[in-house]
Amino acid sequence: MKGELLGMLLLIVIALVKLAGDAVVTREAASVVYLHAADTPVAGLTHDRFRFLDTGEITASDSYPILKSREGGYSLEIARSPSWAGDLQQSLNVLQRRQILSSLDVSAEELQEADNPVLLQVMDQNGVIIGGQAPLAAISIAMVVLTMLSILGCLGMLFHGLLAERFASATEMILSATPPGFWLDCKVSAAILHGLKTVTVYGAYALAGWVLVSGSTMGPIHLPDNSWTIASSLLAFCLFGLLLWNWFFAACATMIRSPHSAFRNSLAAFPVTMIMIGFGGLRAPDGTFIQLLSWFPFTSMAAMPVRLLYVDVPAWEVAASVMLLAATAALCRIWARNSFRTAIVSPVETSRPHKS
Repeated sequence: MKGELLGMLLLIVIALVKLAGDAVVTREAASVVYLHAADTPVAGLTHDRFRFLDTGEITASDSYPILKSREGGYSLEIARSPSWAGDLQQSLNVLQRRQILSSLDVSAEELQEADNPVLLQVMDQNGVIIGGQAPLAAISIAMVVLTMLSILGCLGMLFHGLLAERFASATEMILSATPPGFWLDCKVSAAILHGLKTVTVYGAYALAGWVLVSGSTMGPIHLPDNSWTIASSLLAFCLFGLLLWNWFFAACATMIRSPHSAFRNSLAAFPVTMIMIGFGGLRAPDGTFIQLLSWFPFTSMAAMPVRLLYVDVPAWEVAASVMLLAATAALCRIWARNSFRTAIVSPVETSRPHKS
């Protein structure tokens, strides 16, 4: 409890620093920028944070950047490239558009009407407005990322425990205490519970941090009608994803025959790569590529939640994908138990002292 409370206090401090930093950055980003703009079409004008000074507004002590007209646009004379160059480009675009429309006898009211954005409403076949998917997408991505973090934590936990027992001559204790398969089941179950605890605790941290930083709660968020179905599917893929990867790690740990093997150091890249490939389908959530990824057990944990957000996936596809994920986890369990039973009774390469 003490560690969790310290974590919450640290989160609050980080949120306060973030809020203060945002306030300072916002104020600095809105500071006025003065430019020498004599003999240019924008001389004497103002737009957003930029003030384009004419000849009469310049004194001898002014040392502002100089904006000059050139063929096809403008040139800015300054000591080094400024951070507000993109904002200046947008302001010049707006001012030039206004000047061109003004030369075509377009009034200010007509110009304002032309600049008004178009309102787009997404409705279903019954004329009911469909809410945005942004809140649900954020929850889904956060769930997958938290699950990936818990998987990486379980990787170290399983490898440290299993390899330490095997290479520290603990086989006699294991065989005298319980059958090898049951011993491995208990260790993997502990790792899975640790992963679920990681998802829960850090999910609460993320929610508290989001509320502190954004200053809002879950009240004004409108989720789609099928949000509970998607949430239950997310939990199912999270749980069975933990089962699959933990049993896969356990199987890999039982296959190592030398304490000098570097395989465990590179194994962490495998789940990260698989989940990133699943996230790659965000660019085309209704395409064939992500449909295939949502069926492949090692990528379905990330790919199927993405499909559920943007595509009406049939219930049988979701159920079949979960069953395939669970079946693959069961196969990894059989592989790990058989390999562990063989590994604890087989000789292993022990560490040898280095000769000086």
